[in-house]
This record gives sequence, C-alpha cells and structure tokens, in this order.
Amino acid sequence: MAGLTGPLDVKMVIGHFAINHDEPDCVTYWSGYKDLGCSARGSKKRHIEQRLENLPFLADYKEFCATTPTRFLNRKFSGADSCMNNIWGVYGQWFIDDDSC
Repeated sequence: MAGLTGPLDVKMVIGHFAINHDEPDCVTYWSGYKDLGCSARGSKKRHIEQRLENLPFLADYKEFCATTPTRFLNRKFSGADSCMNNIWGVYGQWFIDDDSC
C-alpha cells in the first residue's frame, strides 16, 4: 500500500458468512431408537427411547428434547413425550399406542 502515510482509520468491519441451517453439526438429533417393549401389561403403550445428540453445552435439555423432531416406526414426532438426563446423556422417551401391549 504505497500511498498510505499514516495509520488506517477503520471504524467498521464487514464480514460475510455462508450458513446452511440444515448442517448436521449445528442441530440436535436423535440416535437410533430403542424399543423397550410395553410400558406396562395392559397399558396399550409401547415405550421407545432415543439419545439426544449434539446438545450444546449448558443448553436447556428439556427444551431441545421437546422440540427436536424424529421419525421411527413409520411415524413422525415433533419431540419427545418426556426427557431424562443422566450421566450417559439426555434421553427422550415416547409412549406410543400399541394394542398388543
């Protein structure tokens, strides 16, 4: 920059970020589902469990658990029925209708 004789007076920085909001490293998702069988004899409910993956550090796990969608057994769900947080991670639980239970 041959024409500069003094310090550059910069008051603004302009940046460009290309973000794809569907990138898997930016969103939570569920691991493969685990069928835990009937929740109780005669309940007509099947108990399904999945581990919540990619949860941000110190995030509200209940909010992410309730709003992270999933699909299993040819059904779609907008989030878990209930959530459990333990030393192995956050687990969503679903209790789905099943007449065989």
